[in-house]
Amino acid sequence: MPIDTPIPPIAIALIGLGLAALILWSARRQRAHLPARTWLGLLLLRILTAAAFILLLLNPYHTLRHPDPEEFRVALLADVSGSMHAKDLADGLSRIDFLNTQLSPQNPENLQARLEALYQLDRYGLSDKLLSLPTGELQVESGLTALGDALEALRAESAHRSPLAAVVLLSDGISLQGEPLLEAARHYRQADIPVTVVGIGNRHNGGDLGVSLAVATADPIVNQPVDLKATLNNRFAQPLTTTVEFLEGDTLLGAREVTVPAGESLDVVESSLPKRSGFHSYRARIANPPAGDRNQANNIAFATADVSEPRVLKVLYLSNYLTDNYRFLREALREDPDWELNAVIRLSEDRFAFYGFEEEPENPEADFSEASQVFYEHSVIIMETSVVRDLDEPGREALEAFLTRRGGGVLFIGAPGNITADLRSLLPVRKTETVERPIQLALEIEPEPVFTELAGGTLFRPPPLFLPEGKTAFLATELSLGGRTVLSTRQGQHPLLSLHAYGGGRVAYLGSEATWRWRMSSEHGLRQYALFWRYLLGWLGTGGKPRLELPLQGTLQAAGEPVPLDVEVRGADFRPAEDARISAVLRLADGSLGPSINLVSDPTIPGRYRGTTTVNTPGEYRVDYRVHFPDGEVLEEQVWFAGAFLGQENTDLVFRERELRDLARITGGDYYDWRDADDLDQLPLSASIPLREEHLYWTRNATFLLLLVALAGSEWILRRRIGLT
Repeated sequence: MPIDTPIPPIAIALIGLGLAALILWSARRQRAHLPARTWLGLLLLRILTAAAFILLLLNPYHTLRHPDPEEFRVALLADVSGSMHAKDLADGLSRIDFLNTQLSPQNPENLQARLEALYQLDRYGLSDKLLSLPTGELQVESGLTALGDALEALRAESAHRSPLAAVVLLSDGISLQGEPLLEAARHYRQADIPVTVVGIGNRHNGGDLGVSLAVATADPIVNQPVDLKATLNNRFAQPLTTTVEFLEGDTLLGAREVTVPAGESLDVVESSLPKRSGFHSYRARIANPPAGDRNQANNIAFATADVSEPRVLKVLYLSNYLTDNYRFLREALREDPDWELNAVIRLSEDRFAFYGFEEEPENPEADFSEASQVFYEHSVIIMETSVVRDLDEPGREALEAFLTRRGGGVLFIGAPGNITADLRSLLPVRKTETVERPIQLALEIEPEPVFTELAGGTLFRPPPLFLPEGKTAFLATELSLGGRTVLSTRQGQHPLLSLHAYGGGRVAYLGSEATWRWRMSSEHGLRQYALFWRYLLGWLGTGGKPRLELPLQGTLQAAGEPVPLDVEVRGADFRPAEDARISAVLRLADGSLGPSINLVSDPTIPGRYRGTTTVNTPGEYRVDYRVHFPDGEVLEEQVWFAGAFLGQENTDLVFRERELRDLARITGGDYYDWRDADDLDQLPLSASIPLREEHLYWTRNATFLLLLVALAGSEWILRRRIGLT
């Protein structure tokens, strides 16, 4: 028994002998005068008091050895890989959400706080490698999980620092590359570093309900139903009732509540009626994902369709007069089965004729307002400028909507001055010169963009097209900023036919109503007339590349990775626009708006603008693009995409409890289920860590002093009771 006293032991021994002699002498004198029991009690109290006094002088102690927290470290290793987004814990809690509750610095009672109170704690994360953890909220990281590699990297880093006494791993056990987990466990056992594991996941809870989408209609056409087929796949162990929604942009096309049997698939069909040609992006989404849905990346699906104009293109001719222009155009198109010409022509002040329609209007007083209701059914509108002046407000709105929403084509003929100032921006000409009785002038055709396929054909062979003599013509002297000349006089280069883009549609202006004179000139002119009109109307009606190409539309983007906001822009002249100003605003999954991002022109590709944003959580997102052109024109477009956790990391999200238990068992650590994390207070530590010695003194405490006082006091009281001094 070690002692710690400033008094020499020989002195203490002499004091002990003296006390023993004194007790024996006193006991001998009192034995004859006291009852036996009283004498024995008094002797025992004196011996105990003397022994306690000798212990007080000796000051004995015993030694305690325990780990020195200042001489070793404990590592907290948190799995922040892509699989941790799975929601298979209680009440739809995700694995990463639980991790945040245990590592949040705002919670003084969570696992991290308890470990920091006991040990020097180092915090790490892991995904495809060992990571440093931020102090704020944790997000899942990209990369293919390498759990074994991360453990080995942690052990290697510790070789150059104070000893690593233990590791606390919080993980779902999914490891997809690198060193096998059990091999890393063997190395930790050899290094005598226990790994205590908190398993985050539930092997027996949850599943996956996903949706895919396909366009079931082959070669979709404007104004004809397009069938959308959503396939729901249920990987839960029980049947699920859910609602699948079909959308295009902000428009809800339909919603169906269905029950999907366990382990089976179910097809749901919905129809859409496209009102414009071109690219359409559809999406299907599970409106109410079930609790325990591990993989929410497949809760939304996209499908695209290239909707074309019908094979038979419908043309609507609107005129205030019954002219030769309409009569000969009807003859030219009648010979081609790919065209259908309808017309609304004013015969008198209050009388209108409807030609070519399958059904005549029931209202005998029907006028141009009746025609405006069927604009969307046609691909091209040929409209005299005087008709624009006579349109009512709904008709004017329908005309603009036909261009901006339907993406149709409009050809204006007649005096530009008939169009009021608020609609003059529709025309590709800004100023014109009226030629009352022109002489016959040869015309020059530009091969692009209307007549590209006819380059070197009949239209370009002599004799050329001509400006008919004696017929009033309107020659442009100034075009819009995006206007392009297609047909002009050879002398003076005065544009007779010009065009530009307006919104999503195409607009052309022809400054002559006497092109029918071409067909009267010769057999060659007859062929030129027919080709000119068929290709001009075909170009106006079939459309082409949209003015905004948005590759982001209808895509799945990896959460946590940069999302490209690239866009390709064409001006009103259908050429790449290099002087536009473009902004993009991201609407987040919770409905809030992100900051406005200005896209930057790509110097290597004319008309392309680049920018990026980031989404950190899965869900549905929208980007609002706004394009400003130098002439004041503004184009707006919306793009829908989904953020998701993608890749092999999310193909199998089943919790690997068995592997984690083996890791803890092999290394000498403990295993805790995530529900029992609050019970983790002490860790198994390495046997080779530095220990701190502590002396525990027997007599340096209040209990011993009270015992000494009690013994001495009891002996004194007993002596007084029996009358001894």
